[in-house]
Amino acid sequence: MRTTIQYLLGVLLITICISVLVACGSSDSPSSNTPDQIITSIDPALPQFDDIFAYCQAMELLNQPEHNYTGESLPNIVAEALQQILSQANQLPTTWDPGRISWRCMANSVYACFPQNNLECNVKLNFSRKATPEVQAYCQQNPNSIKIPESVVLQKSPYHWHCDGNSPMIKSQRFNADQAGFNSAMWFLIESPPET
Repeated sequence: MRTTIQYLLGVLLITICISVLVACGSSDSPSSNTPDQIITSIDPALPQFDDIFAYCQAMELLNQPEHNYTGESLPNIVAEALQQILSQANQLPTTWDPGRISWRCMANSVYACFPQNNLECNVKLNFSRKATPEVQAYCQQNPNSIKIPESVVLQKSPYHWHCDGNSPMIKSQRFNADQAGFNSAMWFLIESPPET
């Protein structure tokens, strides 16, 4: 009996020693959380800009401003320029609200957009020539329709659709995409003011 107890105590002691050695060994190895092993997605510091035109000149192509733009969210000069452009083109909406203006950088320049005619600014066009399920369903229910409503086509499609019998068909192209893939008819170049 005594021999058995001594044997069990010996096994227990060996197990404890092995556990201690493993723990010590693991503490000597580099941890996955040590600072030199942490992978970060933070980019190196970028120059800060509070002038929208200098910002876009430097950034070239951006769908929206990033953290290194520190100026006004919508400078008055941009809102006033877009209002003038739309007025000259007879596109100025009766419900003009500068708070709805979007701006972005493209080709090292400032572009601005005001949503209208049920079209939003920040929607990229989808040039797939395959009819969506909504368009297919409309033609099934309205065969030979000469025009499928905008609410069914949706603004992502650059095409005019009609129904040939029960089959959706592209009639013509209504929108073009700019360099970034947005509706080019909605985005306007805002000229940088002359230097004084």
